[in-house]
Amino acid sequence: MHKSNTGVPFCYRTSFASTHIRFSAGGDLVRQMIELLIADYSATATPLEQVAVMVNGLGGTTVLELLAVTGHVRKNLQEKGIQLFQFTAGEFATSLDTAGFSITLLPIDNEIEPLLAAACDSFCFTHHP
Repeated sequence: MHKSNTGVPFCYRTSFASTHIRFSAGGDLVRQMIELLIADYSATATPLEQVAVMVNGLGGTTVLELLAVTGHVRKNLQEKGIQLFQFTAGEFATSLDTAGFSITLLPIDNEIEPLLAAACDSFCFTHHP
């Protein structure tokens, strides 16, 4: 049995620590990651009724693999009744040729919604509605 490391690659949340999960098929891996993220938000009493999602390739993940992960993320969130406000996938913040991906969930509220809809140009992300 192989193990893969799951954690928070670009930021740190106090209630979420790096953990080992059983290496498995993509759908199972994504399901486990989504469950960890939802548990983290539940621990902080943050509602996840509607979210913005970013699936980020870390540099060595192919477009086909990233699209497969994206499909699994969408399916898992829809099965949990979480509405998708915005869904973005691509390579936004990479780490050389690191194999893997990150999943970011951002709860949407009245303050965040117009900010995500606004145009932006940044180092890792550009959006022009």
